[in-house]
Amino acid sequence: MEQTSLAEKISKLVATGLGLGYIPVGPGTFGSLGALFWVPSFTRLTQALQTICYAACFLIGVWASDRTVKTTGHPDPPNVVIDEVCGILATFIFIQPTLTQLALGFIIFRIMDIFKLPLIRRLESLPGGWGIMLDDLAAGVVSNLLLRLAASLIA
Repeated sequence: MEQTSLAEKISKLVATGLGLGYIPVGPGTFGSLGALFWVPSFTRLTQALQTICYAACFLIGVWASDRTVKTTGHPDPPNVVIDEVCGILATFIFIQPTLTQLALGFIIFRIMDIFKLPLIRRLESLPGGWGIMLDDLAAGVVSNLLLRLAASLIA
């Protein structure tokens, strides 16, 4: 029997969003939904702490998703949802969202993540964890800008 290393177990747990990536239908949507529960705590942090936490999440996500790519041989394993987690956090960074904005930001991000703009789609071609993570970072940044625009139009 082959033993799994601690690093392998941790990377799998991180990459799958604490197991949400194993949901057989719509794992990316469930990863994004799971991340919404972190948003209120995340957005209460100072901007400096949000930046540090986001950078840590992103870099750990690159590491975890890269390990998963190497172990599965799949360039973008469907059970990897840490990219959606980071994409949701990027959607709400430096915003104090209302419940309506949480719902709207979630919808905008899922649309941006599924129907990627051409420049965002090109990021997917980067190797390993970088390609997995950077396209969702870009989708999150675009979603953040669209959410800010929608909030200014509604206010």
